[in-house]
Amino acid sequence: QWIVDRLKGQDWIALVLVSLIFATGGATIGMQEEFIALTPLLIAFSRSLGYNVFVAIGMSFGAAVVGSAFSPMNPFAVVLAQQEAELPLLSGLEFRLVFLLIALGAYIFFLWRYARANQVEKEPMSESVETISPRKGLILFLVAITFAVVTYGLLFLGWGFNEISACFFVVGILTGLLARLGINGTCMMYVEGMKEMTYAVVILGLASSIPLLLEEGQILDTVIHTAFRPMEGLPPALSALGMMGSQALLHFPLMSYSAQALMTMPVLIPLSDLVGVSRQVCVLAYQYGAVNMDMIVPTNGALMAILAVGGISFDKWVKFVWKPLLLCFVVAVIAVLTGVFIGF
Repeated sequence: QWIVDRLKGQDWIALVLVSLIFATGGATIGMQEEFIALTPLLIAFSRSLGYNVFVAIGMSFGAAVVGSAFSPMNPFAVVLAQQEAELPLLSGLEFRLVFLLIALGAYIFFLWRYARANQVEKEPMSESVETISPRKGLILFLVAITFAVVTYGLLFLGWGFNEISACFFVVGILTGLLARLGINGTCMMYVEGMKEMTYAVVILGLASSIPLLLEEGQILDTVIHTAFRPMEGLPPALSALGMMGSQALLHFPLMSYSAQALMTMPVLIPLSDLVGVSRQVCVLAYQYGAVNMDMIVPTNGALMAILAVGGISFDKWVKFVWKPLLLCFVVAVIAVLTGVFIGF
């Protein structure tokens, strides 16, 4: 609320800044699931600006997906795919960075126009503006340090969800104690928070079960082979676009884009060599096709959990998100074709 009060009518600045912050999280470490717990706060913040829940999710989760998809350094997408393609890590950074800025600019512009055309009545987050006391400042500093530690662990220590969960659990306990809630009060607040997230966790588990069933049923290998076989014999430009389209479709059964890189790149690399598409463009086709689809695939547990917390049905989300998603794919097509024609 302190931020909202100081903007004094320049609410679009908050939309842009929040989108850039979350896009940075997506571009650097592929953040998605980490935003589930922040969704109620983001919705309240969005309403205080006069924006609806779609804008709240769009400028957080949506921006993070755009950042992840067009990232020059996402360790779970481009870096992993470059390893599979035997390319120098972070090679082609400048090319990817240019199209990241273009895609993000186009996405934020769409979000701003939507927010301006669909304003709701502002709901202040609090009745009064409180100054940040030293104790609250310490809590904010602790939270910031936690995100820094998690980022370092993901990038350099190979952390997974267990380590991330442990970090946030510890910071939650410390925050409660610093806020003078006491042991009992801290535990009660923890239980209340878990109660609010129970439905989202159930949705997350159900969405994650779909690709598991397909994998255990030994269906995925057949799907992958069928998807990429038509690319043989096509011109390089059409082959590259076909690869991107196939990667997009494959992301419905393959929830994890990291797993998708490991499963599809061994098939695509020899195919790209055969049809005259460079390995860098092959990686572009993968990251743009697969990761952008995280915005809309119902097998993405993080998306379904965030929608559950926000009280949005999946069909309403699809009606909102298909336009910015199409815009991102237009940028992706231009990037892939540019890569083919300049010999990227």
